Amino acid sequence: MRKISIQFLMIVLLVSCSKQDKNILLLKAYSNDDYAKCLDILRDGADGRIDFLEPNHPILFDICRKYLDTEKRSREIEELFVFYLENRKKAFEDSIRGIYPKQTIGSYLARFASDELLKQIAQEKININSSEERDYNTVMFELARIRKGMPIRSDFYDNLAVNENEKKERMELLLEAGADVTLIHDKMKATIFHAFIWYPMEEDYTELLDRMIEKGADLFQKDANGHSCISYKVQFYALESNTEAYLAYVISRGLEVTEEDLDEFYARWARYMRGDKVTGEELRRLEKIEKLLEENVK
Repeated sequence: MRKISIQFLMIVLLVSCSKQDKNILLLKAYSNDDYAKCLDILRDGADGRIDFLEPNHPILFDICRKYLDTEKRSREIEELFVFYLENRKKAFEDSIRGIYPKQTIGSYLARFASDELLKQIAQEKININSSEERDYNTVMFELARIRKGMPIRSDFYDNLAVNENEKKERMELLLEAGADVTLIHDKMKATIFHAFIWYPMEEDYTELLDRMIEKGADLFQKDANGHSCISYKVQFYALESNTEAYLAYVISRGLEVTEEDLDEFYARWARYMRGDKVTGEELRRLEKIEKLLEENVK
């Protein structure tokens, strides 16, 4: 029995050494931009989860950067990326070191993948969440807050941007891909419903918001000060987003308007509504918000 155990251990060690050697070959081939050889080495059994020494990040992250950059993308890079996507799923959970927030490669792709690639990521069940990211650092929370003139930008290696007009579609794709919408802010105790801004204004977010609830997002969570998401909407961005539609939605799903919510609206907007700078359209919208609050206050 002991002899069998020793033989098994030797086989494990040989396999491990073999993978290590193959990863060294992989690193050398990739450093020489020999992507075809990289693919052959991966097909031959290399694990593929290996880091550059400088800068310190996984090879797969560098492949992703080149894949996302249409100017640097080549057929060989595409083949290499697709092989990882289909055969080395664990590699997407490796962290990208030295940046904040500490992302996985999957969570990095969640920010910048094309719609088609996001669909592939969902199909392949790639994990797009990172345990190191917290609430408002995740792409779903960033998208939830996006409004006019506030595109998501990355300071992490590439200045890629998501236009605000892509907000709804990308949130839907990310939900399909498994984005976590249940996170609660460590200090503020706010949820994605506190963060959400109904923009572009003409969009219908009803189904998307319902799906977030189905995925575990808590509409009724109150923040550290005891405020629901209604309080956030009547104080901030009331005229920069479709606050009327959002309030109508949350009220229809059972969230109660409090006297405090109404008082906060008056404190923030009553004087402005009586002033000479308010436009006719703004007054109409604020009166609609006021009516929604007054009719549903508990």
